[in-house]
Amino acid sequence: MNEALLARQEAARGSRASWVWLSLLHGRDTLMKGLRWQVQSGKGIRFWEDKWVPSLPGFKLMSPKPDGCDIEWVADAIDKDRGAWNKDKLRIYLLFAVIVL
Repeated sequence: MNEALLARQEAARGSRASWVWLSLLHGRDTLMKGLRWQVQSGKGIRFWEDKWVPSLPGFKLMSPKPDGCDIEWVADAIDKDRGAWNKDKLRIYLLFAVIVL
């Protein structure tokens, strides 16, 4: 599910909210805590901002984007010829613990 779409659904609890509506609101909050992207091509997933790394707490890289870094999207970190992570490129910007992808 698209996290940005969920965030825009800022429905508030009414004073006479039904049990179903309260359950939906609670479910939305629970989903937001555990949602992450599933990497396929990596297009459309922001490398430094989005939740996509399953081995990290919160599924997100905690470090900010380094100066001079040319990785904007997850697809930028994938070797397109091999269809695998470009580990040489990742080593420049990430800690070893994160690179064990």
